[in-house]
Amino acid sequence: MLHVERRVRDMGSRFDRAYAQEMLLPPVLARMEVGGLRVDASLLRRQAVDCEQALRSLEQHGTRQTGRAARPVNWKSPKDVGALLFHELRLGEATGARRLHTAGGAGKGRKMCEFQTSSAALELLRSEHPLPAMIIAHRKLTATVALLWELLGKSERDRHRAPESQLAEAGGSEGAASA
Repeated sequence: MLHVERRVRDMGSRFDRAYAQEMLLPPVLARMEVGGLRVDASLLRRQAVDCEQALRSLEQHGTRQTGRAARPVNWKSPKDVGALLFHELRLGEATGARRLHTAGGAGKGRKMCEFQTSSAALELLRSEHPLPAMIIAHRKLTATVALLWELLGKSERDRHRAPESQLAEAGGSEGAASA
């Protein structure tokens, strides 16, 4: 019985410490809500631009890794990523990490096949080739860039983006990958 009493007392003291720490937070949050937050837009802008440069560098390095300079991969397309990793590079065969999903509805009785390209599936392939880790990093950077530009606002993003990236997004550039 002494063991149970000691555990209950320990739980109580941990609760008391946690409660004391948590109670420090409401006044801080109240001051933030009343006073607002000041954001350094120039810092966010620099970070967004730096992340975009890192994305381009990662894409170029990945293209060199695959030897596909003539026809680069659309890194944002799970279909292109799956075709590259599983069909061309043949990853996942030795370890059994290939995850094939079939779905009907591809038209006239054919079954459509897709390989799993989630981050969890790519983690299983990291030991076989450097590309899966690069794709995971690309996805994280893409999300970071989107968040930074969202914080800055659309007009800010459009003002600081390169004209060729705006043209490629509009579909007017040769070689622009379609999503």
